[in-house]
This record gives sequence, structure tokens and C-alpha cells, in this order.
Amino acid sequence: MPAASFVTLSTKASCSMANPRRAKSLLELAEEDLAGARLLLGVSTRLARYHVQQCAEKAVKALFEHLKLNPGRQHRFGALAEMLPQSNEWQARVRNLDALSPAATTLRYPTAEGRILPQPPRNLVEGEIATAAQLVQDIKKTISVAPGQQRSGSTKPVATEQERKLALARRIVSVARLKELDVPDNAEEKLAIYVDERILGIMLKDIQTASSFQDMLDAHSVTIPKNDNS
Repeated sequence: MPAASFVTLSTKASCSMANPRRAKSLLELAEEDLAGARLLLGVSTRLARYHVQQCAEKAVKALFEHLKLNPGRQHRFGALAEMLPQSNEWQARVRNLDALSPAATTLRYPTAEGRILPQPPRNLVEGEIATAAQLVQDIKKTISVAPGQQRSGSTKPVATEQERKLALARRIVSVARLKELDVPDNAEEKLAIYVDERILGIMLKDIQTASSFQDMLDAHSVTIPKNDNS
């Protein structure tokens, strides 16, 4: 058998020596990608979202550098989250970035049939830019803390319930729009306000096979107002 047949993929990060200079450089490049995403919003939301993904990936890899972990060339946030110890406070937050993963590859190329996938909606990308900007700032704070102080309760970057709900809602709506389902205006914000976090987690799985966004809401007896005055 060819040698390549024996290659296996691993979701475990290897240990390495921490390199503060590399971590700092990764964060500088992450901020450069973030600036590029903002500039490209008016040109192509697809290109803007790619740079949001690149910003988040570099920021997470700066965190890995700080934690003395080597993620290799992995760029999917779900796989990166699995490389972190179960007890690490960053694991859930990195996993919540996984809706951005396809922006690095799949969404930048036509399908096998030659179809170009639709541009992501501007409000989705704007929300992800805000999420990435906060991620960079929080990782900067974590990296600036001396190793002996890092376990202090005041420095843990634990996401609030509302932040977790908004991240889930964005992932649900992102999948729905990629499937070209009819999604209400401001659906991310409304889901995060009116739907329980546990239900949002179930809906994230259901939307993968749903044929209608409204049918998915009905299946969970979820009603979201059509406007903020409802």
C-alpha cells in the first residue's frame, strides 16, 4: 500500500515551547485581518467573512502558543476546541466559532456542479466581526497575564449566557441562509432574546436537515416577534 494510506488525522495538539513573540505576531496579524474584513464589507461579504475567519483562527492560535500547544495546520474551530483540555475555560468559546470554519475553504469555491454559493448576509458578517474583535481583545488580556496568575477567577474569559445564546443563534441562522431558507429579519438577535439556550442547542442540530426555518420554529413551539414592539 502507498505510504499515504497509513496517515491518520489527529485532533490532539502536541506540546511545544511557548513563544511569546510568535503569539504577539499572530495577534497583530489577526487585527490586520479584522481591519481587512471591515474594509471589504462594502465590496464582498464573502471576502470579508474569510478575513473574519482568518482573524479568529490567528487569535486562537496565539492562545494555543501561550498554552504551549501546537495545533499544526488545523483551521476548523470545532477540531481546535477538541485539542484543548476539557477543563479549559476557552473550549466552549472556540467551539462556538465553528460556524466560521467553512469561510476558510468551502464557501470560497464553487460547488462540484459549478454553482457559486450565495454571499453571506451583511448583518451576519457584521456580528461576526464584533465577535472576532472581542475575541482578540480577550486573548490579548489572557496572554498578558503571568502564568501564575492565569487561574485567577477575575481573568477567566467565561462567556455569559447571552453571549452563548447569541453565538448559537448566529450559527443556526448561518446554516439556514446557506441552505437558502426564508429567515426573518434580525433572527439572530430575536432567537438569542426569546429562546432558551438548551432549545437553541437542539435547534442547531435540527436546522441541518430542516426544509423550512418556520417549520423548525413550530416544531419547538417557538414564536419570535416580527418587530421589536411585538
